[in-house]
Amino acid sequence: MKIMRDSPEGGLLVQFPEWGPTVWRLHPSQADVPSGAERVALGARWINKPPVLAFCFGPALGMFLLSFAVPVPMLILLAHIALGLSAFFSLWLLSERPLLNPVQAFVLLFQWWFGVGPVACALFYWLAGNSYTMEAYIADDPSAVWIVAVGLPLYAILARSITGLMSRGSWRADFLCPSGTFYRFRTIAAFAAIAALVQIVLSIFGHYDIYPFETARYLGRQTTASIWLAMVACIAPIGNFALLALLPHLVGPRSGGSWQLRMLAALGLAVSTWYAFSSGSKGLIVQPAMWAVAIYISWRQRLPWLVLIGASLAFLVFVEPFVAVTRIAAQKASLTSEDQQEFFRESFAHFSFGDISWREWNVESPFRTIYPHAVRVASQSNLFRGPWNGESLREGLLTIIPRALSPNKPDSNLGHYFAQQLGDPSAIYPNQNIAISVPFEFVGDYGWLAGVASFALIGLTWPAFICFVLTPTRLSTHPLMPYFLSVLLVFEQGAGQFLNSAKVLIFPFAAVAAVSFVFSRKL
Repeated sequence: MKIMRDSPEGGLLVQFPEWGPTVWRLHPSQADVPSGAERVALGARWINKPPVLAFCFGPALGMFLLSFAVPVPMLILLAHIALGLSAFFSLWLLSERPLLNPVQAFVLLFQWWFGVGPVACALFYWLAGNSYTMEAYIADDPSAVWIVAVGLPLYAILARSITGLMSRGSWRADFLCPSGTFYRFRTIAAFAAIAALVQIVLSIFGHYDIYPFETARYLGRQTTASIWLAMVACIAPIGNFALLALLPHLVGPRSGGSWQLRMLAALGLAVSTWYAFSSGSKGLIVQPAMWAVAIYISWRQRLPWLVLIGASLAFLVFVEPFVAVTRIAAQKASLTSEDQQEFFRESFAHFSFGDISWREWNVESPFRTIYPHAVRVASQSNLFRGPWNGESLREGLLTIIPRALSPNKPDSNLGHYFAQQLGDPSAIYPNQNIAISVPFEFVGDYGWLAGVASFALIGLTWPAFICFVLTPTRLSTHPLMPYFLSVLLVFEQGAGQFLNSAKVLIFPFAAVAAVSFVFSRKL
């Protein structure tokens, strides 16, 4: 242990070489790296590192270079420069804590969607000779980019304030925190046992054609068939908690854990990825790898470049083509979600990955095609008014009410509503859904100012929720932190669907609380 200096905020600042370069603030009552130790960023913070600078300012530079080959409107170029400055300033405000936590990740996500995405897609389609698709990413209207550029600093200012306020308070879900740095093995075993029990119950009822949900669609449209069975099914994410509890022993601190735990983590990662392929969901397929990378970055404070490059190529060459082809085939066959799993397993065994040219890669997929849709929403709106007049928010918020209390509530299928409103040619099919992100749902309902104000609203609520669940001292090192990076991705949907997804977390949390009670709060 290397003692650095006393902290002005109280406690001692120390470094543990075996835990990487991070500085920890230890209070006088703490002698080791316990669950209450807070990681702080001192000196040359991560905000000044080349990867962060490239992430913030690289898109504007890429758009500038592209302007020498194609006519990029000056207003678009200026908007991307402003967005780069906005993203850097917002991350700077949140850089007092080490990477990576879900509060910081909100800024990274919107820079990914509205900064990196448009430039990457425009450059790719220019190289591929597809000028028609390229033009959607250099459209004349910069209003969508400006909304994000103005909104991100508002979010960051409020997020910083809320995080500091929560740090001084006592509102936190201590029942989710491990008693040490990581969850004990018995806790992991309990999580896995509960998840296995849930799957057994669902399989028994499924044998008699009784399922918790009637349908499951991309970006929504999930209808509850059995309220009680649905409540049981909602406990299933606790299985993910077990995997997340194991992964730090494989890719976390340099000291790691026992070889037995590392083997279990590797096995859990492989099984989770294989199961995800049978679901036909790109998100579920990449999710385990995303969690592992997030844990690596959080503990080691550096990027696994080779893994990121390899994973990106694997996604474009293998995952995206497989899911795109098999999902369309499953939809044409009108398969249920249960039949789809068997269909995807069989398709994976016979799928040929070498038939697709690089020019046919769907590079828009990692960016969810949010940018061109958001541009269209903003172009149909003005400062105070949107084309939907609050209809999407009203319908979305109604979906939060349990169907048992509101049998006639609309299906949670706002992705299809957005497709219809934006005139998507494929909107004639009920399975066609698109993503625009929560702020641009506000834009479509109430105009540009409402979209900017939504960033402020998120800056008040999202950090408060994250600080409550992960506790302010464990924002980046809590074993469940990567799971809430996945929850963050639901911001691509509407506000109602996001809140609906957050509501479901009550069930796995209740299961963890039960385990905590059985183990006398020593997880």
